[in-house]
Amino acid sequence: RPNLWLGQWTAEIVGPRQARLTSVEDEATGVQLIRNFTLADSGSKLICEQIIKNISAQTQKYCHWSRTFGNAGGVCVVPLTPGSRYPKNYILYRKGDNAMLFMPDDPNIVERNGCLLILAPPEHPKMGFDTYAGWLAYAEPNGLLFVKRYPTYPDRVYGEMAGFPLCVYYVPQFIELEPIGPWETIQPGGQASFTEEWELFPFESPKQGAEIDLAKVKRLAAAK
Repeated sequence: RPNLWLGQWTAEIVGPRQARLTSVEDEATGVQLIRNFTLADSGSKLICEQIIKNISAQTQKYCHWSRTFGNAGGVCVVPLTPGSRYPKNYILYRKGDNAMLFMPDDPNIVERNGCLLILAPPEHPKMGFDTYAGWLAYAEPNGLLFVKRYPTYPDRVYGEMAGFPLCVYYVPQFIELEPIGPWETIQPGGQASFTEEWELFPFESPKQGAEIDLAKVKRLAAAK
């Protein structure tokens, strides 16, 4: 899908603190992507909406899958919810053959106080989580906490192979924070949207071997 991934996008200002990016109309996928951004009048909160528009004559089936990059060297916090289908509340995709490891054991991924903490890049970088808490946080090594909030739909079908609404990919060079939307069946001329909320907070990065202040992370993630 090079036209959507690497092709030319149109950028425009559409209102006070509002911008829009629009992709080309891609015949290979039958869709056009529109991304609307709204920055709060104070603070760092950014609303990011992605629209998938069906420009074809056929019904299309897609889902939102974001990839937001962070600097390596920080700690990722994933809140858990009851009823996980995974024995350890997450799965790993094994490097090389992408086999799903449903009983993973990695010292860099630990569970504390209702959250999974990714302390450093694990042996296998791609992780999936079937949590429906609707947020995750990343304590950057530069003294900032990046919080992503997003909607979840426990009663809908998710299209990722293991059916999870959140993925994290962590390698020594960077981390990717990846909320996923449910399957959307889009009729010709129709569209589907998914909205994320991003926010940055001053936050003391945990030193090597020290525990992150989870109570503060949860408090900031719940702030509106």
